[in-house]
Amino acid sequence: RVAKVSSGYGSNRVVHVQPDVCGIKIGGVTKYLPGYYMCCALAGMGAGYPVQQGFTNLTLAGISTLQHSNYYFTREQENTMAASGTCLLVQDTQNSAPYCRHELTTDMTALEYREILKVKNWDYLSYFYKDLLDPFIGTWNITEDTLMTIKQTIISASENLKTQKLPKIGSPLISYNIDKLEQNETSKDTINCRISVEIVSPNNYTDV
Repeated sequence: RVAKVSSGYGSNRVVHVQPDVCGIKIGGVTKYLPGYYMCCALAGMGAGYPVQQGFTNLTLAGISTLQHSNYYFTREQENTMAASGTCLLVQDTQNSAPYCRHELTTDMTALEYREILKVKNWDYLSYFYKDLLDPFIGTWNITEDTLMTIKQTIISASENLKTQKLPKIGSPLISYNIDKLEQNETSKDTINCRISVEIVSPNNYTDV
């Protein structure tokens, strides 16, 4: 049933988090709460960690225990759920900190869609370049000097992103190329800009 729900969403904008019950400690006593508290914890990780940080094998702060997780389902059942796009939280022991088994969205069609890391890094860069170029709209006219200034702005900002490397996870941008930067031939008040970028990928498997 869990796998069917994940497959039903089939969207890189939807993260189906399981299990459905988690425990948090309040005053030394474990209180069991609905699974959406784990969704809040994952959202907090997205805001608190660097954008290029993956969540696989990271523990969730504030969550002390789980119900209906890997001590409830078999490994085969977990694999079936994960293969359908379920983001599972598990524990090594019933008293150890819960962690993300694999950071999955419900769209399993490609690495760029199924990995939360990939999706949030792409989104970050989309907003980054949009915010970078917004100041040119309205107050600037389309001239050769404007196009050159925009190009230099993109290059400078992109090069700066490439230098923001962190241990283990690298930078939010590996490489880029300005494929197109020109005035639209039909809509003369429009600039067409296309940028190809390369971002990091998670190390999900090490084959020896």
